[in-house]
Amino acid sequence: MTSGPRHRYVGSTLTPAPATTAASTAEVDPEGYDVILFAGGHGTMWDFPHNEHLARLARTSYEKGGVVVAVCHGPAALVNLKLSDGSYLVAGKRVAGFTNDEEATVGLADSVPFLLADRLTAAGAEHVPGPNFASR
Repeated sequence: MTSGPRHRYVGSTLTPAPATTAASTAEVDPEGYDVILFAGGHGTMWDFPHNEHLARLARTSYEKGGVVVAVCHGPAALVNLKLSDGSYLVAGKRVAGFTNDEEATVGLADSVPFLLADRLTAAGAEHVPGPNFASR
């Protein structure tokens, strides 16, 4: 990009390098991370649940005492995530995330591949919803 509002930030201290230089999750060594954060957005419902590299990063970090955090639809990364012993990472844990009611309210309950709260519960989590569209 050679012009436009973003151009003035490329190469500055705000954006030291183009995002295209980021390592893929397959290349990331999980030993260097103590916290893994899964951000939300509806796209995560397709991108996160079956991504073996994301699962490896989160599992390795968690099993060495790290923290795995997810917001909004980010917990989609956790619905299939199993630990080395075969148990689900979320089993027996209190978890918040986008609720079934929120999905219905935005009109996407029939569009997403699964309802997040239901899948978290199926993996053994206690889904703890807050008021719609509010932090928990």
